[in-house]
Parts: sequence; structure tokens; C-alpha cells
Amino acid sequence: MEEARYLPLYRFSSKLAMSPLHASDGGDDETTPGLISPVTEPLGNDHLLAEILARLPPQPSSILRASVVSKTWGHLAASAAFRSCLRDHHRRPPVLGAFERDGKKLLFIPTLDAPDRVPAERFSLQVCADDATNDHWGVLGCRHGRVLVINRTRCELVVFDPVSGDRCVVPFPPDFDEHAYNANGALIGDEHLRSSAFQLALVGFSANGRPGVAAARVYSSETGEWGQLIAAARPCAVGHLPATLIGKRLYWWLTERDHGILELNLESKSLAVIGKPSIENIHSCRSRIISGEDGGVGLVVFSYPSLQMWDRKVSDRGVAAWVLRKTDDMRGMLALPSSMEAGKSTILGYTEDADAIIISVHTFPWVQYGDVYVFLVRLDSMQCNKLKGSFMENLYHPYANFYAGPTALKLLGRLDSDGGADVRSA
Repeated sequence: MEEARYLPLYRFSSKLAMSPLHASDGGDDETTPGLISPVTEPLGNDHLLAEILARLPPQPSSILRASVVSKTWGHLAASAAFRSCLRDHHRRPPVLGAFERDGKKLLFIPTLDAPDRVPAERFSLQVCADDATNDHWGVLGCRHGRVLVINRTRCELVVFDPVSGDRCVVPFPPDFDEHAYNANGALIGDEHLRSSAFQLALVGFSANGRPGVAAARVYSSETGEWGQLIAAARPCAVGHLPATLIGKRLYWWLTERDHGILELNLESKSLAVIGKPSIENIHSCRSRIISGEDGGVGLVVFSYPSLQMWDRKVSDRGVAAWVLRKTDDMRGMLALPSSMEAGKSTILGYTEDADAIIISVHTFPWVQYGDVYVFLVRLDSMQCNKLKGSFMENLYHPYANFYAGPTALKLLGRLDSDGGADVRSA
């Protein structure tokens, strides 16, 4: 990898800033007994202490406050094992912000207020050098604490960890180079945060496949190799929206003319096309693929004031049908100005890590930029939060993660040189 490319906009020096792509977040294997300081605490049981601290609110400030109590608590808050404990208890991490493509930069837009707000420059990435030619690149989504970037000009995928600043560049398999501009992809890590291994799925057209037929390959970080070619049964083209991971299957919208969804089964290594429901307002700017109520594939469709969720049900005879799960009236939830009439509504992004969408509503009369309202909506609870920041008509990628571990605490000046909490910096 060329170090001149893919540079974090914020740099820091720390012997603790080890890559989660290659090592645990504590600098040692997470099962190493020395991960927790032997200093005796009143509770006297590290596992019990971890279980208690994991019940704090998952926002970054809660973990930081706990880390400054003592060195033992600081070591615990910095361990990969504790992050896994947070994930097990809270299930869904907080949404720290969203990524977007901005010229030559992968730009991070923080969405939390102080003291939980992560500065934009901490997580942003310089993808192309200022004097470089304009590479054709984009963001393929955020999942399991990382961001996946595709550079179609260079025919490579970049796995970026915003917390540590680490990047891992993976070249396309040779048979996808010719059709790089039609490629989409997805990253799959360990949702329980216990492993640094990951997989990449690349889907598009392959030179080895039949003309017009979508094909895929899956990359493993453990072997460093791409798997065998997987071809769809009929001609179709994948769209530009990010994939949604549901269990061991990835789902992409196909292009509008194909009127369907592409499913990649990671276990059976097969591609299939499934139909989408025949309902209004289901085009890409107003809908996203989500997890269904029973763990299957589902959809969320937003056309203000209505937000609908659909599930794909398969009968005992193998017959599939789309069933409306529920409809929510968003007028009272979003609390838009009563004097304004709602106009265009859009889904700007989705994260299955937090089961949340980012939506925007344009209001009339449309006089100035202040007439665009952006909200984060958690689909499990329908909790709505108005977002601040410069959100335009763009594709955004919500980033959800537990902001813990030594790198995170070091970034905010809460660790001493030994990796324990520095009470003086609190």
C-alpha cells in the first residue's frame, strides 16, 4: 500500500494505536490475563466490574468518565473484551455520525452533541492527493466499526477504521478490472467485536461471466485471497445503494429497470434475484432494504408523512409474498413547523448496526436551506432525533460504534503512557 494515499486528516502518535485489522484493541490478545491491571479494587472481580460498567449508557462520555476513576478501570475500559461486553449488553451501538464523499475526502459529519461529539477531522480521510487526477471513487457503507471505500479507477477496495486511522487496501480480482465502473461491494466483520478478521464481497460484472449477468467474489482477510466466481441465474445489474447484511446474506437493490433485489448467500455461495413489492414510492431515494421482523428481508419506505415497513414472508410451500408490517404517521414524531407544508421526503442512509435511517424532509415554501430538516430514526423504537450539520441532497452512510478502546481514549486525551486512565486529564 502506498502511504501517500488514504491519509487520516488527524494524526497522532501512540504505541497503543494498533490496527484492529491485525491485533486486538488492547495491544495484546483479548484473552491475555495481563489485560486488566492487578490493582485491587473494592469490587475485587474484573468480570463483575465489566458487567456493571457495561450497563452505563453507551455514549462515549459515559465510558470516558468511568475510565478516569482508576488505572484498573482505565485498563478495563480500553480492552477489546470490554467493548465486546458493551455490544452484548446494549446490542446496538450509538450512531456517532455519518460519512459522505466530498471531492477527494471521505468526510465525517458528527451527529452527537458535546460531550459525546467526535470532531469531524478525527474520522475523516484524505482519499486522493490534492495534485492527483480525479479518481472515480465512492463509499460502499459502514459496518462493524469500519468503512468500505471503492476506488474504481485504481480497481481496489479500502477498509478504513476511523477510530485507529488504519487502512487496508485490497485489489480487485483481475476478472473484475474490466467492469470496475459497474461494481458494488460490502464489508462483513465480527458484529460481536471479538475478532479482527473480515470478509469483502464484490459484485458486478466479471469478464469470466456471461454478458449482462451479475457475478460476485468473496475475499477473506484470513487467507488474503478471493474466492470462486459466483454468477446469477439471469441477466441483471446491481444499483448504487449500499448492501444490507441480514444474517449470512447480503442484499443490494438492482437498477430500476431490473425491478428487484440481488441476494448473495455467503454460506451457499449463490446469487439469486427476488422481486420487490408492487407499491408506490418504492424507488431508491425513498426506500431501503432492512431486516425483516422474523429475521428475513424487509423494506422501509418513507413518503412523508407515512413511513411503512414491509416483510417478505415465505410460506411452507415456498411461495414468497410481501406483507405490510406497520405504517407510522411521522407528523407528530418529527415535529415540523406547523406553518409549513411538507414537500419532498428522502431516505439519505441506513445502518443495520443501529437499525436506524437518516431521513430528510423539504418543506414549502422553500425559501432557504433552513427549510430542509434531517432526522435520525431508530426503527426498533421509532425514536427520532433532529440532526445538525450540513446535510444536502446526498447519499450518507451512518457510522455506529462503541467509541471505546485505547485508541479512542487516547484520541480524547484520557490515557497515560501506560494505557491506564490519566485522572489529571479528565
